[in-house]
Amino acid sequence: MQFGDIPFDVSGLFVIPNGDTLVDDWIVQTKGGVPAVIEKLEQLAADPAPWKVRKLVIPETVTLRYAGRTVRGTVQMTRQANDEFAGEIAGLKESVQFYVKGEDFATEAKTITLVPPPMLLKLSRDELVPAYLYHPPPNGDFQLLKGLRQEFKGKDFSLTGEKSTCVVLSGTELTITGTPTSH
Repeated sequence: MQFGDIPFDVSGLFVIPNGDTLVDDWIVQTKGGVPAVIEKLEQLAADPAPWKVRKLVIPETVTLRYAGRTVRGTVQMTRQANDEFAGEIAGLKESVQFYVKGEDFATEAKTITLVPPPMLLKLSRDELVPAYLYHPPPNGDFQLLKGLRQEFKGKDFSLTGEKSTCVVLSGTELTITGTPTSH
C-alpha cells in the first residue's frame, strides 16, 4: 500500500529520514488502519531520538526561491484550501531551479524548463470565391453562375511583421491552415 492509497496524505505530515518505508509497512500491518498509524507517528515524533520521525508544522506562508543563469528571485506563497500553497513567478525568460522552504523544512530543488512559444513555419489559405467575379456569365445570364465558385488553393500569408492580412470578398469561403514548428 502506498501513500496515494489512503484517503489523506500522511507523507506531508511526517518526515522519515533516508526514504524509509516505515509508514507504508505500518499501514499494512496495523489493524487499526490509518488512525492507528497516525497515533503511532505522533508518539514517535514526540520521542527525542532525531533519527526516527519528526512532525512538520504546516506553515501559513512558504518561500519559493529560484535562480537561473541570469535571474534569481523570491516569491512568498500563502496557504490555500487543503493546505496547498499558491504563488506566481512572473516574467521568466529562462529555465530556473527552485526550492520551497517553510518553517524548518525545504523541498529538494526542482527545475522549471522554459520552452519557446509555438511558431508557425507556414500559414496559407484556400479560397472559394463566387464565380461571377472571375467569369462572364454564359449568354449574359448571371443566374447560371449562382452557387458556383472559383477555387484558389494554397495562397501563402507572409509571416514577417506583427500581423498578416488578406482581403476577403463578400460570399467567399475561406480556410486558413497553419504548419507549426516542432520542438
